[in-house]
Amino acid sequence: MYRSARSPAAARSKSRTRHPNGCEPGMGPIDAGPRVAIRDRACGPPPRVDPNDPRPSWHRSPLRVRRRTLDACLSGRQPFRRGDLTKPLGGQENRAVRVYSARAISEAPAMSDQPSIETALSPSGMLFATACYLCWGIVPIYWKEIPGIPAEEVLIPRILWTLVLLLIVSRARGQMADTWAARGRAWGWTLIAAFLLAGNWCLFIYAVQADRVLATSLGYYINPLMSILLGLLILGERLNLTQAIAVAIAALGVATLAIREGHLPWISLALATTFALYGLIHKIHPQPSLAGLTREMLVLAPATLGVLAFLSTRPSSALVDASLADHAFLSLSAIVTAGPLLLFHAATRRLPLVAVGMFQYIAPTITLVLAISIYGEAFTPAHATGFGLVWAGLVLFTLDSVRRAGAKRLSRRSKFDRP
Repeated sequence: MYRSARSPAAARSKSRTRHPNGCEPGMGPIDAGPRVAIRDRACGPPPRVDPNDPRPSWHRSPLRVRRRTLDACLSGRQPFRRGDLTKPLGGQENRAVRVYSARAISEAPAMSDQPSIETALSPSGMLFATACYLCWGIVPIYWKEIPGIPAEEVLIPRILWTLVLLLIVSRARGQMADTWAARGRAWGWTLIAAFLLAGNWCLFIYAVQADRVLATSLGYYINPLMSILLGLLILGERLNLTQAIAVAIAALGVATLAIREGHLPWISLALATTFALYGLIHKIHPQPSLAGLTREMLVLAPATLGVLAFLSTRPSSALVDASLADHAFLSLSAIVTAGPLLLFHAATRRLPLVAVGMFQYIAPTITLVLAISIYGEAFTPAHATGFGLVWAGLVLFTLDSVRRAGAKRLSRRSKFDRP
């Protein structure tokens, strides 16, 4: 409840001198809700107001100017730079400004990763996305060339060399502080995500070595639909009619393959499930891409070194007994792993996520072509039927995503273009 204007407290509050921007004298920059300041909104000279502005004075007040500016940041009409977020500062501010500032801090960084409408067709973004999924598509060629080392042992140098490369890149880009910024339960979620990612990697290498490249292609085709199912079951999201039909068609395709093979395509389902769970954890607990992957390799490193020490005590181990040339070849796994991920991060900063999602089918398509044309895996009529149904579901799902993204963008523009 508001205090009465006649109360002593209200009288003292009314008599206090306030800064034109709504802050207390000597406060400095605005304390933005979660004790984070916005540098560009610091207490300085009051905003310039046109004296000939026909709107009422309450509409031209500094508080409303600040609200409209923050709303413009949230809507994407005005860029919200990460550099505007500075260290915590003391002081208090008007409650309305604090609420709007907190919204800007919590929502604008996530929106700042999304390109504006003007950069939606960025040529560099399309180049990075194409290169990323092209690398992921041809990566089975690399794992096929590894001479006689089991998948679980190949995973050891892959993790360790990837960690070394990521630490070098983080150091070069000045992001080492972000790697250690996680606190408390964030490391627990990082551990879960890391083991899911390691399981996905190990299963993929095993499938390639076992001449099941076609199964990996199917797994990454159904991965987007598996993400939808996890969102439905865990996050409580709802499917619209088009999405439900797309999932049903893809499920029919998987069932067709299961009937043909006499069992479920467990490699494809396991690849899709582990990577979808990995993406779900990053959706619930988002973190910077480079710092997040570096943390995941850090938490895997102790277990990896322990397994390596155990293998060195065994009388025979393909990894320990490998030649120097083989170890040099295995060190390239860091580039094979981290290179496409860095390209993917560069693409997502230049393209809308809907556009990036349309590029993701390049990789499994290339893998499918490799499996049939180079490695000679059988592609039967049952495979054609199953893959055809999965493709139909994916096309329907992608068209619905593009339609919904366009409608959302138009509604957002119309909302903020109203006078």
